[in-house]
Amino acid sequence: DFGSTKSITSRCDFLQNLIANGCAGAIENPSSSISVVKNVPLSSKGSGQSHLDVTQITPQKVTLNLRPGDQTSFRVQVRQVEDYPVDLYYLMDLSLSMNDDLDNIRNLGTKLAEEMRK
Repeated sequence: DFGSTKSITSRCDFLQNLIANGCAGAIENPSSSISVVKNVPLSSKGSGQSHLDVTQITPQKVTLNLRPGDQTSFRVQVRQVEDYPVDLYYLMDLSLSMNDDLDNIRNLGTKLAEEMRK
């Protein structure tokens, strides 16, 4: 006898109102949840491994079921793998006005590679 004191078409209300109206047994009130689906440990070395075997972030897959207005948090760990390639991109126009900057960028790229080898 759901909501006998109210209209049968009205099934949504505040939780306390539903309980007060004798509907406690028919309440659907799911809670938010978080589930870590894939959590492979972080890799430490990149040498000799294919890029598919290297793990630089964990967890890799998380499932969240959130109610409107709810919030949750979870911890993410990131580790740059030793000896793993790093892509470095430069965006420049190729006019002569950038010529002196090009030499500077070449030197900075070399210095960056040297520092990363340490």
